[in-house]
Amino acid sequence: MAKLLVSIAALAAGVLSTIWTFQAFFGGTMPILGVETEGSVGFGLLWLFVIDPIVIGLMGLVVAFVTAPVAMVEARATGREPWT
Repeated sequence: MAKLLVSIAALAAGVLSTIWTFQAFFGGTMPILGVETEGSVGFGLLWLFVIDPIVIGLMGLVVAFVTAPVAMVEARATGREPWT
């Protein structure tokens, strides 16, 4: 269950990050953030190399904090050691 949750969350983070990067290059409103951008090569590169790694890192932390308790509960319920 936890592996499935991590896979879905990673896929969602990747798709959302790709959409935000596209919006940074070409302009538009970024989903969830609600930020309206004009779009430019400079802003797109800034987003791609500076902001995007920070966003992906934060999304990874959120996923870890959500899925770690799920994995622990699942391990206890099945009688296995966690993280195996």
